[in-house]
Amino acid sequence: MARIQHLRIRYRLGLLRLSVSLCLCLTGCMTGPDFVPPKNEQLPTAFSRPDLMQATSTLGDPNAPDAALQAELMRWWTVFEDPVLNRIMTTAVENNWDVLIATQRIEQARAQAVNVRSQLFPQVSLQPSVTREQFGTTNATTGFLALQNLGLVPINATWEPDVFGSIKRSTESQIARVRAAEENRRNVLVSLTAELASYYSNLRTAQAQIDYTEKAIEASKRRLELTRVLLGKGIDSDLNLAQFEQAYEQQLSQLPPLRAQRDWAMYQCAFLAGGFPMDLQATLENPGQPLLTKKTLPAALPSQMLRNRPDIRQAEQVLAASTANIGVAEAAFMPNFSIPLGAGFNSTTLGLLFNPASFIWNIGANLTQPLFTGGQLQAGLALANATREQDRLAYEKAVRSAVTDVEKALTGFDNYRAQRGKLQSTVQAQQQVFANNQVLYKVGIQPEFQYLQSLITLNSNRISLVQAQNQEAVQLISLYKAMGGGWQWEQPSTRSPVDDGMTTPGTIKQFMNDNIGTDFAVDSQIAGKLTMPDLK
Repeated sequence: MARIQHLRIRYRLGLLRLSVSLCLCLTGCMTGPDFVPPKNEQLPTAFSRPDLMQATSTLGDPNAPDAALQAELMRWWTVFEDPVLNRIMTTAVENNWDVLIATQRIEQARAQAVNVRSQLFPQVSLQPSVTREQFGTTNATTGFLALQNLGLVPINATWEPDVFGSIKRSTESQIARVRAAEENRRNVLVSLTAELASYYSNLRTAQAQIDYTEKAIEASKRRLELTRVLLGKGIDSDLNLAQFEQAYEQQLSQLPPLRAQRDWAMYQCAFLAGGFPMDLQATLENPGQPLLTKKTLPAALPSQMLRNRPDIRQAEQVLAASTANIGVAEAAFMPNFSIPLGAGFNSTTLGLLFNPASFIWNIGANLTQPLFTGGQLQAGLALANATREQDRLAYEKAVRSAVTDVEKALTGFDNYRAQRGKLQSTVQAQQQVFANNQVLYKVGIQPEFQYLQSLITLNSNRISLVQAQNQEAVQLISLYKAMGGGWQWEQPSTRSPVDDGMTTPGTIKQFMNDNIGTDFAVDSQIAGKLTMPDLK
């Protein structure tokens, strides 16, 4: 009898080994297409205004290394040589809320990738229980009133072999989304640095406009007083007085919106740096020079620009994720295998619970094949294909938008630089006129009226000049943003996309965190900004 039972066990184990071997052999199968990065064959070979960029030996080589370009774009705002802007930018890239949120989105994506990859491994659980139960007298088994203790210590394990690659494709999709989240954070840095520099330029421009407007108002006020005196003596006319009063009131009306623009720009700089509106008042309230640079523009080809822009690489990773999801949808049509395993101890006598004679076990193999789902699987596959096509179109749109951004910034910078050059010549000529009138007025050859008129004209031209200078700076900032500048100073991440950052894989602490309870650690950078009393 024992020999028959032994043969039965060997037969069942042989079938199980055959099933497991078959599953392992089939595990190499992968449904769905493999991701192939887009070729961008229709991409222009050069921008329309290469004459604006500095000449380099690698300008004509689309496969040239990007190290030189990335060095140019690493801290591009330093081309303005403004130490205040440099300090605020350093604070912003460390404390900006959008950057911190994007960082946590990376951690969220990593956790999701780890969660999906965990399905590749057997799921093991322990479910001990102790039961005391009473049997009635009508029980067919006992036939009398009885109390019974039942102890059970089972360990259950279930493994679903990834025969057709559904879990691998899901993991592949989640890893692509981790990389997309990393590129999203870099894209946030690109937008942040450009936005902060633009607001800082607007702030310095508004401060300069206020200064020149106040000087023009002071001269207009003096001119108006002289006109009234001359009118009282019958030398001047009511028409001139009315015109000068109108000019004076118009100049006064320009101050409130300029002050509002100055305050808005200051508040926004503080917010982008991670603070409250008045945090940078002491730093920014003193007027500074408007942003201006005479350095040459960085040289780049469209292909280099695409490799350098985080939003393009993010769109590519999103496309890779949706491509992998097609394999997940196709695998849903295939059979699903699972191998349950149970072992433990079971005894009605608690003292004999862990006796070898109380050992129990079970093992099996299950297969599930969808036969009819009412079109659910077909709809899932159609959804995956449509999503991938949508992401492909979004990628193509992002590529064309990136090239358009560079072209717009180039032509804007060129034209506003030309305007600034003409206005600079105008201001220089007007400064000479004002200097001559000032000398003639001081020696008594020319009346004060002409001196004041030249001063008003000079300040008006200065206001036009700083406005054009701000537009030139903003277009230059837009060009650096269009080329993807502002994130290159970061060290590349060495963490695996499926590293949740909690513990070292394979350690006891990881096992405890994964199965008993996770230790939540607040990042020190965020902890310094939170004010919850129970943070620790």
